[in-house]
Amino acid sequence: MQSTTEPPTTHEQPQATQAAHDAGRALWVLGPLPPPVTGMTLLTSAILQALESAGCVRSFNWSPGLPRRSLWMRLRRNARMLRSVAMLLARGRVRNERLYMVANSYSGLYSTALVVFVAARLGYTIYLHHHVYFYIDEYDSRMAWIVRRLRPRDVHVVHCAKMVDDFRNRYPTTSGFQIVYPSIVVDEIGQPRPAARQPLRLGLLSNLSAAKGLSDVIATFSALVDRQRDVTLTLAGPVSSSDSQRLIDETIANYPGRVRNIGPLYGDDKRRFFNDIDAFLFPTKSESWGLVLNEALAAGVPVITFDRGCTSLVVGEEAGLLIDRGALFAELAALQVERWIDDNDLYRRTSQAAIAQAERLHDDGQRTLDDFVRHMFSPLPPALSNA
Repeated sequence: MQSTTEPPTTHEQPQATQAAHDAGRALWVLGPLPPPVTGMTLLTSAILQALESAGCVRSFNWSPGLPRRSLWMRLRRNARMLRSVAMLLARGRVRNERLYMVANSYSGLYSTALVVFVAARLGYTIYLHHHVYFYIDEYDSRMAWIVRRLRPRDVHVVHCAKMVDDFRNRYPTTSGFQIVYPSIVVDEIGQPRPAARQPLRLGLLSNLSAAKGLSDVIATFSALVDRQRDVTLTLAGPVSSSDSQRLIDETIANYPGRVRNIGPLYGDDKRRFFNDIDAFLFPTKSESWGLVLNEALAAGVPVITFDRGCTSLVVGEEAGLLIDRGALFAELAALQVERWIDDNDLYRRTSQAAIAQAERLHDDGQRTLDDFVRHMFSPLPPALSNA
C-alpha cells in the first residue's frame, strides 16, 4: 500500500478504476496511517487497503509520524490536515465524489470541523469515521456543530449498533450510518489455554494512563496479593504522564519481582506479551471498541473490562467478564481472577470461548468491511449525484 503525506497520489486497479471513472465517481481517503501504530491508524490502513483493492482511491495521510503526544505532534498533524484542506479547495467543486475521513480525538475536533465544512461546501458526500466515545459519553459542542454540517446523504461510520444508538441519542442527525468492526485488523488467531499458570500472570497493554484504567489494574493486582493469591502483573505501552509513571514506579517498588513495566510493544513483541499472560485487564474509561481486547481474545486470553461502548459485543457472553461502569472494577475483577485460579475447567472453557469469539469477530468484521467497500463504489442515487 502506498500512501502519502505529500500531494496525494492515485492508486489504481485497472478494471475497477475504469468502472469507477466511467461512473463519474472518485473516492478520497483522509486520515492517519502508521506510524505511530495505534488502533486508529491500523484501522484506517486496513480500510484504505480494502478500498484500494476495489477501485480508484486517492489518499492523504494525516499522521504526524510521532509516537508520543506533544504540542509538536499536534502542530504537525494540524499542518497536514490544513494541507489536505488546501488540496480540496484547489480542486474546487465536485460531483459524484465520496470522501472518507477520520474524526479526530479531543484536541483535533476543530480540525475535523474545518475539513467537514470545506468538503460539504465543495459537494463531497462525506463518510465520517468515529473511533472514540468521549463526545458520545458527554455532549460536545464541536461535534454537535459538525453533525449539523452533515446532510442526509452523508454517513457516520461507527463500530457497532450500540454506537449508532448512543450517537443518535446524543446528537439528533439526519445522516446515515455504516458499521465496520475494528476486528478486521486482527487476523492471527491462536489456540486455547489448557489451564492458568502459577503464578497467574495479569497483563495490561495500552497507553498507561488513568483513562485506560491503570490505577484499577494495579488495585486489582494489590487486592489479589492481599488475599495471598499467587499473581504477577505485566504492564506494557507508553506511559502517558508523570503521575502514571510515579504510580508504576511505586507499585514496582512495593511488590519487588512481581510487577514489571516493559514499555511500548509492536509486532512479534506484542504477540509474545499476550502469549505470556493468563488474564487481560482493561478497565478503559474512553474506549469505543478496544482493539487490544480483540488481540487478547485471539491469543486465548480471558479478558475483564468495563461494559461500555462496543465492549459487550467484543467480549461476548463467555470469553471474560464485563463489569458495569458504575461498579468497583478492582473488587469484581479480583473475584473473577480467583475463580480462574481455583477452577481450571472454568479457565479452560473461558479460553476456548475467547478463541471462538475472536474467530467470530474476525469473520463478522470482514463481512462489515466487504459491505462498506461495496457501498463506497456503488453509484450515488441520482438525486444525490446531481446535488
